[in-house]
Parts: sequence; structure tokens; C-alpha cells
Amino acid sequence: MGLAQKIRLEDKVSCDRASLFLDNLCTGLKFKKHDKNWIILSMHGEHMSFEIVVTNEGFYTHRSGDYFLFLGFFIEQLTGEFGCISIEDV
Repeated sequence: MGLAQKIRLEDKVSCDRASLFLDNLCTGLKFKKHDKNWIILSMHGEHMSFEIVVTNEGFYTHRSGDYFLFLGFFIEQLTGEFGCISIEDV
């Protein structure tokens, strides 16, 4: 069991651009990728299951484990790349 959230980008971006962002974000991390679905497994020795799915509005995330370091990094990278975002629990 984990936490799920929708992350909406203020400005619409293509699925290809969002996918490229995630490909670059995951460089150097232990992760799995399937189509429009990335699962980060560890960052700096912190083990987690942090699933990110590209959606029409931005991203869907579902996470469990020791994900706090990655979550902060992810949010920082998102706002740096795409500007304003909104996050909603689902």
C-alpha cells in the first residue's frame, strides 16, 4: 500500500516531452521502464517503489518505501522544467 497523487502541469506538454523528461531524470537511478510507466527502485541507497505514469495532464504517481529524498528531487526537477504544478491526492 502506498500514496497516490496526480501531478498537473500548468502548461500542457506533449507526452513525448514528458517522457524525455523522465528518461533524463532517471539517468543514474535504479529503475524500470515500460511504455509510459517508470518505476524508480532506489536513489542514494534509499529503496522504494515510486511509479510515475505520463498522463494527458502531467503525471500520476504511486509510491511506497523510503521515497522522501526522491520525492523532493522529483518536485524540484518538475518545477524547474515545467514551472507551476498542482498536486492532488487520489
